[in-house]
Amino acid sequence: MLLVEGRVRLRDDQVQLNCDSVRQYQPEAVQGEESVSPEPIETPVVAEEPLVPAVSRRLVISIAQTSDEASDTASLQKLIDTLKEFPGQDKVSLRITNEAKVSTLKLSNLTITYCPELHKRLVELVGEGGIELETIT
Repeated sequence: MLLVEGRVRLRDDQVQLNCDSVRQYQPEAVQGEESVSPEPIETPVVAEEPLVPAVSRRLVISIAQTSDEASDTASLQKLIDTLKEFPGQDKVSLRITNEAKVSTLKLSNLTITYCPELHKRLVELVGEGGIELETIT
């Protein structure tokens, strides 16, 4: 068993673990017994690697507004429910097109994990052309 001493830091919104020292764990000696502390083991050099990938992505979903408000609302709810089934770190935006303009809405309260299964489900809802994955820098 080892006793590891170190620091936990938050850097660029990512948790990092830095090891300061490592030594063999020695439980407290029973009263009257002498405790011998072993020499510390050489501290390993650990590169500061983020635990979470630094690449950030945003899924942009394009939908068209129609004259049927009830159908549009139901379709949007089904889309949101589908996205909620894939929680994660990827951001989501909706690009809504109507006759007059295109509006982009960032869904800041919803993050997802974009994966092949989600892609397949979204294609069924909005079509292949309605899905765009962006890398955020």
